[in-house]
Amino acid sequence: MGFSYHAFYRKHVVIDFPNAQVTARVPIKEIAETKNVAFAACFAALYVVCSFLPVFPIIGAVGKTITGATVMAVIIGVLFGPSLGALITLIGGIAALSVNLAFSQFSLAAGVFSALCAGLLRIGRRSLCVTIYVVLFVLFSLYPFVGPFWLYPWVTWFQLAVLFILVSPIQSVAIGDFYSKKGSRMFFAFFATSLTATMVGQIAGSLVFEFFVADATFLLTYWVGLTFIYPVERIIIAIAAAAIGTPLWAALRSLKLLPSQVVLTAGESAHENTFIMRHHHVFRGIHAVSELDRRVSYQHYRRSLSSFAH
Repeated sequence: MGFSYHAFYRKHVVIDFPNAQVTARVPIKEIAETKNVAFAACFAALYVVCSFLPVFPIIGAVGKTITGATVMAVIIGVLFGPSLGALITLIGGIAALSVNLAFSQFSLAAGVFSALCAGLLRIGRRSLCVTIYVVLFVLFSLYPFVGPFWLYPWVTWFQLAVLFILVSPIQSVAIGDFYSKKGSRMFFAFFATSLTATMVGQIAGSLVFEFFVADATFLLTYWVGLTFIYPVERIIIAIAAAAIGTPLWAALRSLKLLPSQVVLTAGESAHENTFIMRHHHVFRGIHAVSELDRRVSYQHYRRSLSSFAH
């Protein structure tokens, strides 16, 4: 059967099958949504699998561990963006809670907020990420009677250090380096973003921990013992996320397999991003069509009596 891709306009892709005398007009939005659902299902399942991989025990929570899902949450956030990334980790986390006794409600909260903030940073929404970070930090620190502010403020030193990184030019550079062609710069982008995102997750998980364990005597000992442990944990998690996420991000970009939400903002320059979003040109997902037949037309689809203005 012959096949050719003819044209498109703002909302549709028009595909002709000459031998069968059939023309199909496929909405771009429908293609993107189907693609994202498939990606989301795969990564939600992968998130559950990673929840069975213990990384660190959770001090003070017998039988509970920080798992590989903590690393995967950051990667999911970068790949899928804030909304879909948070939803995937929420669904995967609920599933993990039902099948894995070592996975905790603390880890569920940590994963959702890590993915949310990683996605926000990847798309350049740093101000919103800062707001979330500060709100969670204040709630955690000032939690009535058992928060670190009341018992042992020094435990928050690394959280404040990462907040400084988040509001500094370091994070701005990292956001831009996601689209660099140099592996070292992409690794730096992943590491800086992962460190910030996993720290947001740590604060969110600790806030939930305070809710379930409101014992001042116990938490005083807990905060003291945790002061120099959790920074090491979070740095290791950030390195692992960067080591896994950087080649995955680069490979999916080169193979044109990134989820559509990422594709729409994944140009090599600010001009390219603006051009793609304003003109609705065929984005990376449609390259699967061109692999079937090289005869690809990039002319705008015109109605017989009118045209679409730029």
